[in-house]
Amino acid sequence: RKENDVFVYGIYDLILSNHKQIFGYTRTSDTKRAYVLTNLTDCVAQFTLYQGLSSSQLVLSNLLEPVTEHK
Repeated sequence: RKENDVFVYGIYDLILSNHKQIFGYTRTSDTKRAYVLTNLTDCVAQFTLYQGLSSSQLVLSNLLEPVTEHK
């Protein structure tokens, strides 16, 4: 977290406020935007990435391998 200033100083914005499984928010700085998605259940959650999201990098996970499925 300390290595990525966007997580410390970025502006917080809640997203997915109505999702039943995922707590999601963004942190935005002048040069970066981080999407934080947390599944607070013990079930697999589905989420559709926003259009225009051109690149992504997993920064932190509590899984040995991230679970992704492209449809």
